[in-house]
Amino acid sequence: MKYQSAFLAVLTCGVVLLATAPVLAEDIYPPEWRGEPNSTLQIWEFSTDVNPAAPDVDQNPFGTAEVTVHGEFNFPLRDTWWIPEDFGHTGVWNVGGTMAIEIPNDPELRPLKKIRLQMTYDGGPSTEPDPWIEVIASDGAAVTDFQLVAKTALDDIYSHAVYDLELAPNPSMETIYIQPRFCQVYIDEIVVDTICVPEPSTVLLLVIGAAGLAVCALRRRGR
Repeated sequence: MKYQSAFLAVLTCGVVLLATAPVLAEDIYPPEWRGEPNSTLQIWEFSTDVNPAAPDVDQNPFGTAEVTVHGEFNFPLRDTWWIPEDFGHTGVWNVGGTMAIEIPNDPELRPLKKIRLQMTYDGGPSTEPDPWIEVIASDGAAVTDFQLVAKTALDDIYSHAVYDLELAPNPSMETIYIQPRFCQVYIDEIVVDTICVPEPSTVLLLVIGAAGLAVCALRRRGR
């Protein structure tokens, strides 16, 4: 009986911990290149009204990314405020102005920068267009490709959208702006992955080098 009681106590504690453990952002579509050299990952949960906000998950070796919410911080239409809970979503920014996401990069000049943006949000009725997204980059870089990869309804109110963007050349920093099309957009969570793509010749050299090391290893085994 003592062992059964102890087991039940441990099981109960485990259930409580699972129930109270924080849930990470809806990271539904991680890019295949996540974790590769020159890549970054940052996730914002917005669990408090801190503004500007550092990411809750920060895997950027080039600096700390930051989200700044702009707008009049009160309750009339088109203004901006933070909501502790909204239809089961905790930590939500009601953005009537602009949400700006600054991402620092590897300053070394490379031909291409890839960005994957995941956003959990309520943009209003389904008849209204999605929020406006724009990227302004340093070092003369410009957006060369922009597409909505997927959009999923999470519940009756909130959706999850995935965007892929490419910049050329790789900037040392870019800012992603998210704005409502009409009145407000309610933003619950943001996930941003980036990667600086090296020159094709550099990739070829890396492949050749790896192949050379493999051949040397095989020769040593054969001796």
